[in-house]
Amino acid sequence: MKKIITCAGFHGTGSSVISDLLKEYKNVKSFGEFEFRFLQDPHGVGSLEDTILRNNCRLNSDRGIYDFLRFIKKISRKKIPFIKKNEYELFFKNKFEKISREYVNDLIDLKWKGWWHDFIFRDRDLLDTIIYRIKRFIFLIYKGINLILGKKIEGGITETFYYSNKTKEEFIKITKNYLNKLFTAMEVEEEILCLDQLVPVVNLEKYLNYFENLKVIVLDRDPRDLYIMNKFIYKDGVVPVENVEIFIQHFLLLRKDLKKNKDNEEILRLNFEDCIYNYDKTLKKIVEFLNLNEEDHKDIKKFFNPEISKNNTQLYLRYPHIKKDIIEIEKQLKEYCYNFPYEIKSKKNKVF
Repeated sequence: MKKIITCAGFHGTGSSVISDLLKEYKNVKSFGEFEFRFLQDPHGVGSLEDTILRNNCRLNSDRGIYDFLRFIKKISRKKIPFIKKNEYELFFKNKFEKISREYVNDLIDLKWKGWWHDFIFRDRDLLDTIIYRIKRFIFLIYKGINLILGKKIEGGITETFYYSNKTKEEFIKITKNYLNKLFTAMEVEEEILCLDQLVPVVNLEKYLNYFENLKVIVLDRDPRDLYIMNKFIYKDGVVPVENVEIFIQHFLLLRKDLKKNKDNEEILRLNFEDCIYNYDKTLKKIVEFLNLNEEDHKDIKKFFNPEISKNNTQLYLRYPHIKKDIIEIEKQLKEYCYNFPYEIKSKKNKVF
């Protein structure tokens, strides 16, 4: 299996620095900023593991497998039919959904036509929902008629019922095989693959079990700039910024357990700002961690130029009208605020 590198962050903390930097190495295939989140997202592989290994029962197993199959189907679709290709199928050469379904079949011990009440509430496509509701309406009429005739009908409309009772060792082995098939399907010549957001920033030990050779670089960022980016640039609500106190609490809660986890041979934690203001020193650290060769760095600063990226730092200086919020962040998150070597005078609000 190829060496896999992934970068992870806290939303807006600059993990794309790593995917851009590694584009400059001739022996690395970096897939850019597309986020390969199928392991860590709700109903992904991590959720499936939790269901099968830690929350299993005759019913939860069925729902967990159904949710994973539904999740895979959703992320395998074209975003805009006939116009925009689906990135998962594009990157995995139109084999992502196929290999993922084979993975599920390897995990399933039994399946049969059955029924339980959860079938009524499941997430379905629009057409499948309409068909199911028509079937259910007909079934309820049939059930009502039989009730009038003194016959009690139990159950409901039957569907495929799934059951898996794998051990941890079995689950890990099957999952490793699944990922080996996926990365082989990419048909990449380079010996190293770089995929963004393949794993989350927490609970990394769980996800490292899925790989034979995974390196994770976690990027964090000055909370002052993170506050500005989410308040004035992203505006997507992923990070709470309507109230600075809630932002601070959220920031701390996300990083609550990180101090317990030290860097090791598989995990390296960096500051976004160090990649820019201490470029040479940080680059050396990255090269040593990933066991890269300097001679393979053929396109130096072509995709990640620290001089350009400086425009994405010290953003809080460009918004003097919320200085009060910034002072509060500096007060409560002092240890996370970066000690910039000098102040950037630019008044531009644009982020590159």
